[in-house]
Amino acid sequence: MLFASGMPVGLRSAFLVQNCVRHKRQRALSSSEEVTMTTAPSHSVDSNAKLWAQLCLSSSALRSAHFMSKDASSVTAVWTQRDVIASRRRFYSTTYTLSLGRFVPSAPVEIHNPSATITFYSPTRSKLLRFVTKDGSNENGSSSLLAELWAADGGLLNVWEVPDTTHGPVFTDEWFGRVTWSPDERMVVYVADRPKPRTEKDKEEPRSSWRDPLVFKFHEDARNPLGEAYVTQRSPAIFVANVLSGKVCLASDTPELSSKFIFGEPEWSPDGKWIVATMRRGAYIPVHEASQEEHLLPYDLGIRYCYNRYSAVVLFSAPATIDHVPDMAKTMEVISSSTHSDDFCCNSPRFSQDSKQIIYISTPRKPEAKDTREISPHNQTKILRCVSLRSGKVGVPYTLIDIPTDPTHKDFPGLYLHSLPGNPWIDSNTIVFSTIWGSIYKVLCVTFDTRRGDFEAPEQLHFKNLSLAASEMLIRDGLYDISQGCTEIIDVWDNALLISASNPSTPSQLFLMELSKKYEIDDVKQISSLSESAQELRQHVHSIATYDMVAQDPSTRESFEKCAYLFNDARDSPETRFQITVITPPPRNQATKLVVFPHGGPHVASLNGYSQAAMALLQSGYAVLYVNYRGSLGLGQQSLESLPGNIGVQEINEVVQATKWAIREYSFDRTYVGFVGGSHSGFIGAHASLVPQLFSRTILRNPVVDLAGMVASTDIPDWCFCEAGVAASEGLVPDAEARAKMHECSPVNFVATMSDCGVRPGKTLLQVGGRDKRVPPGQSLVWRRIMNSTFGKDNVVLRWYEKSGHAIDEVPEGDDAWVSALDFLSEMGK
Repeated sequence: MLFASGMPVGLRSAFLVQNCVRHKRQRALSSSEEVTMTTAPSHSVDSNAKLWAQLCLSSSALRSAHFMSKDASSVTAVWTQRDVIASRRRFYSTTYTLSLGRFVPSAPVEIHNPSATITFYSPTRSKLLRFVTKDGSNENGSSSLLAELWAADGGLLNVWEVPDTTHGPVFTDEWFGRVTWSPDERMVVYVADRPKPRTEKDKEEPRSSWRDPLVFKFHEDARNPLGEAYVTQRSPAIFVANVLSGKVCLASDTPELSSKFIFGEPEWSPDGKWIVATMRRGAYIPVHEASQEEHLLPYDLGIRYCYNRYSAVVLFSAPATIDHVPDMAKTMEVISSSTHSDDFCCNSPRFSQDSKQIIYISTPRKPEAKDTREISPHNQTKILRCVSLRSGKVGVPYTLIDIPTDPTHKDFPGLYLHSLPGNPWIDSNTIVFSTIWGSIYKVLCVTFDTRRGDFEAPEQLHFKNLSLAASEMLIRDGLYDISQGCTEIIDVWDNALLISASNPSTPSQLFLMELSKKYEIDDVKQISSLSESAQELRQHVHSIATYDMVAQDPSTRESFEKCAYLFNDARDSPETRFQITVITPPPRNQATKLVVFPHGGPHVASLNGYSQAAMALLQSGYAVLYVNYRGSLGLGQQSLESLPGNIGVQEINEVVQATKWAIREYSFDRTYVGFVGGSHSGFIGAHASLVPQLFSRTILRNPVVDLAGMVASTDIPDWCFCEAGVAASEGLVPDAEARAKMHECSPVNFVATMSDCGVRPGKTLLQVGGRDKRVPPGQSLVWRRIMNSTFGKDNVVLRWYEKSGHAIDEVPEGDDAWVSALDFLSEMGK
């Protein structure tokens, strides 16, 4: 049954019920303040909701993939889709088998329990382990944790329940989670929450759920929550389990370790002798034991996306049996340097194939900061470090890949990645990894020749851009052009690489890349294929073009009236360069409308991969402009360091001038220009909305609007100090001078200036996550109140998502947010 608009009843009902719930939540937000709802014409609501629902069916995202055979002839992948009807994410698994030169997929198998979508394969790929959460399975309705051991070719080998007296949820995230096997495939090492030992009194009380951090009894020295995305997780610790007997033991269990430190990313060495992991502070450290920055940064700050938190690499002697696990803590040794500035935030440790080297990523500190109270940016250029293990002796860490000095716009800009592949080694001297390079994600192969000796640095590095070579092969065979998109390594087996590729017009696909002994690409095969609806997405993209740009006089707000120009390497300095990508829909009879879509952070990047949100804009007839302003990743360290202390001017100039350049060069409709951004991109959008006669509609998702007001309630108060260019004070409590500088660069400081000009800004839609710890919801409420009191009560409208955090990407909240954004943009010019 269909409505007259052609929208399915179920879908329309889902959104109408959802909007009704939102309206009630917003009415209940404050008894003294009414929250205005956006209202769009019914045909717009129907068409945008239908468009988004259809995109959800066409936009499968890769969750994980693994080689299943030694000859790389079998691959298993888990995919996910948003289901707007059922208001949940759907997961399904597909196995691809090489037959007669091409990969043939099996029928997809739906995975109903999301926790079962994460599997950990043994070294030979003959077994796999899952940690499955059974919600409400206990007598009191709380969750239980089951560990399941499966044979890769089918059949359950063992299953055991892990009681909450042993540990809590297993970490599977990108910061702490990693599960690796012993070489004999009898034991696994992993990270889970450490609970408080239960007393007799505890046993008399009802068992509580891990989902409620205020109820569950953690150990006395448990740290505060780890910030955004870790509300219910507090004390990550290393555990070892025997997969045959089901016995589980805590490894990091001494009074010193349990009270002061938390652990993550454990890995078992191929020879079975060692376990390497990362270690962070988990409690207050006295001043005399802490470095200057450790003393300034409280231990309970948010961790997610923050690479300016101290983290070390530690080494344990691996247990011979499960009964030897309690002795591991006594053997712990810190192998990264505790004094060298190159080893500050270390992560992603990986053993070499012969277990004689450990490589890891480090985000270094400046060796000589201008001010001892200076806080480092939350993300910046990484370096690759190495430690040698010879005859049980740990060497001195040295750098394999350093931060490039004064690279040109064509040179390798440096390492911009979160983690290495699970196995990055092709051989003892060659690794592969994915890194941000400008506006795309590239696969690089690096060979380093070391001098003879135990602990010498490399003489020379040899880089190969495998993404470019693979793209040339795929274009030649008429399969796919990945030169304009992003490629990422998913798995490595000897000389076979499993890569994922996407671009703005094409969702992720899997490819097999085979290397020769000289690290040249022998062959590239397509593994997964797109559905018919996904293939049809390409018809909604007319062109994709990336440009190197330079802004005119970017250090003053008066430059908002000017227009950026194309970078010229003979005339312009590399550190002045920023990048934009313009994606256009097919031409229509009327001028194309433009939506500017910069990234937040600010130290991240807009990449030319597939985005369901950007595709929704393109299908609606809008061109999309990405802006990687200076301060973004992938443009070099000097460019990145130019932004802190200059926010509110430099990146605003570059976004505004790039917008004006795109309007001029592409003849976009200058009367209908929209802006979409969140977090720091919301900060940019709030500023840009005050530029006279530029943006008709602005959509801000959890925006930063007043750093001085945010610093006291965010989980990353040091971000406010760093980006405002303010020296940190003890406890991160700003004095009057610091608050004044934070306020000076904030959007709220410039509302009165626009009011004095007598120009009314375009309308703004605020989308607010009620549980956002990164940018507290009060920021959005302040912006709404100030703008409406200055420019009229309907200038800013708000949608409130009570259960959402910073990203607002949950189902159905994230779906409602994008449908309401499309509705709001469709009002431009009405």
